[in-house]
Amino acid sequence: MTGSPTEDRAESIPSSRALSETDLFVRYATTGDPTLESAHSNGADRAIVGENLRLERHTGFDPTNVLVDDRPLEAFLDGRIERRFADWVVRALLFDLRETGHENGLQELYDALPRIDRIDFDGAVDAGEEGEPRFDVVFRNRMGEPLIVADCVDGREPIGEKRVASLVTAANETKGNTKRLAGAMLATTSFFDPGALETATEAARSGLLGRTARESYVTVSRRRGYHLCLIEMRDAFHVRVPEL
Repeated sequence: MTGSPTEDRAESIPSSRALSETDLFVRYATTGDPTLESAHSNGADRAIVGENLRLERHTGFDPTNVLVDDRPLEAFLDGRIERRFADWVVRALLFDLRETGHENGLQELYDALPRIDRIDFDGAVDAGEEGEPRFDVVFRNRMGEPLIVADCVDGREPIGEKRVASLVTAANETKGNTKRLAGAMLATTSFFDPGALETATEAARSGLLGRTARESYVTVSRRRGYHLCLIEMRDAFHVRVPEL
């Protein structure tokens, strides 16, 4: 049986290309209505901001004429943890931090969320002499500087200490070359084993400011650091470290 005329003409592209050549932009139906900045500065309501917020997609290929894993692009993206994670960070995380009283303990991360302008998947960041580490999701400001970097693992196996340590190493390299980085995150559809949790705890303790009031804060130098977050997703995303 042949497919529809559109499917017959569609180009099949690998999932790696579909992700690396897709960017999301944080936009609003109207800037006159509440935005994430309004929520951050003036306590605007989650639902009202959500109705106004848009995640607009840009691709390096014609999205109407491709299939990824035998699915249209939008269906492919909707099934990816990277896309769902990006949506959660933009639409929900600021409100989750505010409603649980963690906006002060995670202040650098909280302050960065309304500044997110662009999200790219499988993104490289400039770490100076350390090269260009890649992350599954990179949240950037209007100037393209990384605000949050994240790795995402979709699977049943628990996450161990090596995966957390790898993220910390890459985030440290990134923070050494940009003062804008506010957070590094590891999201999984499984869970973090005790070794992973201990590695995250030790990373936040090891810096010069190990006793800082900032939560889960990895200090890279005397004036630079970032918040490290471990996130589990089953029915919904939940911040495991630090515990919200």
